[in-house]
Amino acid sequence: MAKKITLTPEELDRAARLVHNSTELRDYRRGVIALLMADNRYTGKELAARLGITERSVFNELAKIRNPELKARGEWGGARTNLMSFPEEEAFLGEYIEMAKRGIILTIPILHDEFNKRVGKTVPKSTFYRILQRHDWRKVKSDTINHHLVPKTPEELKKKGSRHQWVKPTKNGFIVVFPQA
Repeated sequence: MAKKITLTPEELDRAARLVHNSTELRDYRRGVIALLMADNRYTGKELAARLGITERSVFNELAKIRNPELKARGEWGGARTNLMSFPEEEAFLGEYIEMAKRGIILTIPILHDEFNKRVGKTVPKSTFYRILQRHDWRKVKSDTINHHLVPKTPEELKKKGSRHQWVKPTKNGFIVVFPQA
């Protein structure tokens, strides 16, 4: 036999207000689930099948009606473990854009090391590359190169160029960052 759900008058009122005043589908669905379950028209399993969600989700929605301050894991959103906020990352990269505009050649290992110092711990290079991507830096050349032929000094880099380039689009063109081999 299915478990009967009883909601207090305040909870029923909260659910009815969600149904009538909601502007988001999520809130509307939450109110409808509570009202249908309170009338004992459907079991959690039947309601889940009709709505195309899991039975656990039905009871999670009921829990949110009972306790509106409850935060579900699904509503946390992403980026909870950021090392820096987006504006902080932007400011960090902005410092190096200014250096590049003055003609200083920056390499990915240098930027990565500076980033590690700034956040106070070592992060994988893949994380740093993801930060560059998040700020619209993009790789413009392929990674296939004979590393024995890579120029060793900034002057050689200026003469020969590099097949490893990351660029930051700007209003006046691109800022190029050369990774070291």
